[in-house]
Amino acid sequence: MFHKITVEEVYGLVCALLPILFSLICVIAHSFGLISLLPVVLIVSIALNPYSRKYENIWMFVLVAIASIPVNVMFIKYLSELFFDEVLIFPLILFRSAALYVMFLSLEELLLGIVARVIWKEQWEISISSHLYKQR
Repeated sequence: MFHKITVEEVYGLVCALLPILFSLICVIAHSFGLISLLPVVLIVSIALNPYSRKYENIWMFVLVAIASIPVNVMFIKYLSELFFDEVLIFPLILFRSAALYVMFLSLEELLLGIVARVIWKEQWEISISSHLYKQR
């Protein structure tokens, strides 16, 4: 009746949650030194995760998107206090913050995606359209 959880499933979950927990610790500690280690933690967690075999680029994309949220919010708050103190209009602050967040996220995903492709050259092809056409 119930699915028995295996050690491999728990190990895969821990490997997937490791970068997210590490980024939260970095933000709580306000440590830029720890934040610089976040890409290494991402790469190690993907390398150790048994579910990411041959799908490392997708896993890197997803984990960077999730794990970078606390760090990017901290960077945006820091930059906003440093450079954008002149105007305190809420829509302007929100627009600037959203634009900075998208810029940071895009840059991180591009750089770490290239690093993942260099490290893991052999990956299985992922095509959404081929899965859709097979179902019809």
